[in-house]
Amino acid sequence: MAIDRKKLVCLVVGAKDAAGAQRWLAFNEDREWLADLAADPAAVAGKLGVLCTNPNAEVRSAAAAAVGSAEPLEELVAYRLFQSADSDECAAVIAHKVLR
Repeated sequence: MAIDRKKLVCLVVGAKDAAGAQRWLAFNEDREWLADLAADPAAVAGKLGVLCTNPNAEVRSAAAAAVGSAEPLEELVAYRLFQSADSDECAAVIAHKVLR
């Protein structure tokens, strides 16, 4: 069965929206927003993923767009769940653990 990596959560980003509420966002490898996450899946991402200490401007802009901000976000937390070199099967297993 073919795995569509564009539907897999690759990045989990925590950011505050305009109202100051913490939101957890799921993105695919192309930095396309997939869904909002609850705190529990975000905690799983924190355990399984690799903390990105300085997310690039592309990640910051994607997170800003997802929370409705016109400016790239300065303060956010990002976890990368898998790399592009990882197999499709590995990526799918890790992504599904976050979305359980």
